Amino acid sequence: MASEEHLRAFDRYLDREMETEERADFERQLAGDEELRRELNLRKMAMQSLEQDKYQRLRNELMDRGQQHQQRGRGPSLWRPLSIAASLALVAFASYYLLFTGGPELTPPALATTAAIFEKLQRPAISGKLSGEGNQGWFVAHRLYQKGKCPEAITALQTLIEDPLFKMSYKGQQSRLMIGYCLIEGGRGGEAIETLLSIPASTAMYREATWCLAFAQLQAGQREAAERTFKRIAKDRQNAHHRSAFEILDQLAQSRE
Repeated sequence: MASEEHLRAFDRYLDREMETEERADFERQLAGDEELRRELNLRKMAMQSLEQDKYQRLRNELMDRGQQHQQRGRGPSLWRPLSIAASLALVAFASYYLLFTGGPELTPPALATTAAIFEKLQRPAISGKLSGEGNQGWFVAHRLYQKGKCPEAITALQTLIEDPLFKMSYKGQQSRLMIGYCLIEGGRGGEAIETLLSIPASTAMYREATWCLAFAQLQAGQREAAERTFKRIAKDRQNAHHRSAFEILDQLAQSRE
């Protein structure tokens, strides 16, 4: 777990409160410390997940109110489109407020719960030694992934899976799993969902992809979908993460109370 000092530094870094020299020093520390980078990414993912969740709840509430007002309306039909337009305008403002200003201050218990959940997501172990299918580009991408250089790994892997034959190969499945994890680590859970869902259920990578998918959904603010995925994992005793899925479901249930 990150120390209180590191947590304060993470927050100041993510909120762009550091001066230029201090920020440069901190980034040098990050470059040489993989564990520190991992802790920073956990903090970032926790904050983004909560912000997306708040945005989705607020958006749904505003749209529900707009629909209720529309159903109760008894005046001329002109007021109905105006009511919808006003609701959409309010949603747009709320989106800007939450996603660009950060919205209301995050409560420590909620942030701690989300951070604790994301700590359970570890980088999937991908073997770099396979007979046949000798693709030098894949091995370069794999080394980048193993070193935690996710942006570079994503670029290299996406180039490889543009080849339909490679995409459907075993290494292609591994590539999609690595891309999915790296997108989550970069706070891009929404993009990771599509990539992870593209891994067929009949493949060896499917159970690990489902595990990552649940985190991607949670990060993207799709809490109900994430809970359904965690429940599916918890019921699958052949999934190595089924016990952890039970624990996460308990944590999510407690965070509602």
